[in-house]
Amino acid sequence: MSKVKYIAVTLGPIFKTIGLAESTGALWAASYMFSYLSKSICEYLLEHSEFNISEEDIIVPYYHKNAAGTKEDSAAADVIVSDGVGRFPDHIIFRAKNFDVTDFSALRASVTRSLADALNLKDKEDYLCRYLLIACAAFDVDEEKGENPILKSGLVLDSLELFQPIIRFESCNEIVKAVSNHSIRELPLTQGFKNWPLLSEDRKSIRSIEDIVDTSKDGKACKQLKKHDYYAVVRSDADAVSKIIASLKADELRNFSRTCVLYCGEMADLVHRYSGVTIYSGGDDLLALLPAESSSGETVFHFARDAKDLFQKSFKTYIDAIKAANAEKKPGEEPIPVPSLSLGISICYSKFPLYEALDDSADLLFDYAKNRCGKNCVAVRLQKHSGQSECLVLKGIDGLTAFTSFLDDMPKSFDEGLLHSVIYAFCSFAPLFIGFNKLAAAADFETVRELFRNMFDSSVHVDGKYSDYLYKTLPAFYSRLTANADIRVFEEAEHSADKTPDAAANAVRAMEFVLRIAKFYIEKGGKEIEQDLSC
Repeated sequence: MSKVKYIAVTLGPIFKTIGLAESTGALWAASYMFSYLSKSICEYLLEHSEFNISEEDIIVPYYHKNAAGTKEDSAAADVIVSDGVGRFPDHIIFRAKNFDVTDFSALRASVTRSLADALNLKDKEDYLCRYLLIACAAFDVDEEKGENPILKSGLVLDSLELFQPIIRFESCNEIVKAVSNHSIRELPLTQGFKNWPLLSEDRKSIRSIEDIVDTSKDGKACKQLKKHDYYAVVRSDADAVSKIIASLKADELRNFSRTCVLYCGEMADLVHRYSGVTIYSGGDDLLALLPAESSSGETVFHFARDAKDLFQKSFKTYIDAIKAANAEKKPGEEPIPVPSLSLGISICYSKFPLYEALDDSADLLFDYAKNRCGKNCVAVRLQKHSGQSECLVLKGIDGLTAFTSFLDDMPKSFDEGLLHSVIYAFCSFAPLFIGFNKLAAAADFETVRELFRNMFDSSVHVDGKYSDYLYKTLPAFYSRLTANADIRVFEEAEHSADKTPDAAANAVRAMEFVLRIAKFYIEKGGKEIEQDLSC
């Protein structure tokens, strides 16, 4: 008999629980508790010898309790629970062996009890049982015919997730109450954590949003520069990973899960290097809180660039295999989508409600970056304290690299007032630029430079120390915008350049938004006064 019985398990309600969080500690715990449950299920399966389940039988997630030897194996051991980063996904897939769905009630009771202990909710165990979705279903996989257990589990998991528990309206959710910033350090769940990014340097308190945004050493930068009072909710999700999974045999899937674990560990390290806090990094997903600019002076856009590079390096073997398969396809055959990474970034004022920023980042990722804009995108919204917002979609690594290079090329001592006048002048001459863009020579650097010289022709521009920036950097970047469609405003982002009837207007609008974001990174703190200079 070639068919092998598998079990798929799903956990929830994740999004509802995360949406209830009003503090950094509650947000972390609302996510981490599901990773804790996932790990507990793996442990339960392995501890009960009557099931005859080994580590190799657990396909998702990668679980290796007693790893030794190489650095990579050590990194994957216990999936590094000591740093407080949740790396276990909200679903488990394993070969059933001697496990039957009738055994699941005892498993569910055991892991729920363990979570109640970890959250100091021993007297609320019944509440957890009602609140949590911990469900399973069995399905058969014909491994000899090449059936893929992960792909086949998709429909099973989707069906299970329809059975979310209905919870009555609560003025105070018991879980959220237990994981507030004030109490989280005392929970058994957090004991034994080492190098936990959410913990302050003195290890006496949980980092708040205000702590995360102020990346200065002396605590004074927040009052000096506006960027040090803004935080970013960053979400990332891989595109076309199912194409990798579909290319693998059943006995290759666990190694792929291991690659995901190592990738998520490196992503968490990357977040930490950018002075941020990882809320969740499991499978191919990331949820993190970052300052608008790190303590080393790199922006959240530089983080996005490095994150996309990390994804390509981590999954290079699989990506190269898909590219090779595409190269062998006959003319006219549809190519296999190449896996990539998309991100949604919501940059907000420190007092902006966390739950709204979470919702916005999800919308940016799933609605814009992965849906309307065709994947492999970074969708970002800068929501100013004044209410003004700048929204851009950066397509592929080229668009993102061009944008970060533009930020890097800005003179460190650039005058905020001068940049404001540049934006004002550019918007004032928007009709001229739009008309100019429709000419064949619109992307020609020399021609564009002459246009900028005519626009910025005062003595402060011509003879000033920023003349190179005004007459070289800005026209060069604008010429790029007119020639490429990889940096776009939301209104036109879902269209390709050849189908967009107003691509010229997009280039002008994109330039305006890019300049506004650049201005944000040099603005002084204090009372915020904005003018609507929309082109």
